[in-house]
Amino acid sequence: MLRSLVGSEMCIRDRHGTFREGSPELHNVLAGFMAVEGEYGVAQQHFLRGDRPEEFADMLGQWASEGNKSEADLFVTRAVLGYLILKNGRDANAVFEKSMEGVVNPSPLQNFIKYLLLCVTRDAPDLFKELCERYSKSLKRDASFGQYISAIGEQYFDIRAPQSGMQAMMQQMMQGMMGGS
Repeated sequence: MLRSLVGSEMCIRDRHGTFREGSPELHNVLAGFMAVEGEYGVAQQHFLRGDRPEEFADMLGQWASEGNKSEADLFVTRAVLGYLILKNGRDANAVFEKSMEGVVNPSPLQNFIKYLLLCVTRDAPDLFKELCERYSKSLKRDASFGQYISAIGEQYFDIRAPQSGMQAMMQQMMQGMMGGS
């Protein structure tokens, strides 16, 4: 019931153009409710579209505490990358800073995120490539990170992901048919 009501409300607000991703206040309420229910994955999607990164960081800490301690850094990494995909650097920094409180020895993945947050504020595609290369081993810990990194490279640095031979051929054909170069 709650999900269908909220879904309807988001669609109504979205059609009227108030917020592209729906009302942040509504996402905050949903995120809080889902977090209390232990539905962390669903809560994360709403936190990313809300405007309470500190609460998000608290939830990530709770979620990570229920899992393997060696994977705690994966939770904040997914959150920061999610914010960056949505072009929300402010909240990406806030959730990272809050999550890092009390961390004495950051993991390589946490170091990567620290430098990535600095990198996306500059026009530095070469620095981004170097950063991804240096931390490639850490980025392979989660299969989804490659997709995030490709999207961030494209959005912030105009770095296109390599295409397969078939994709490149199809793109050339489409450009030829459309009269493009």
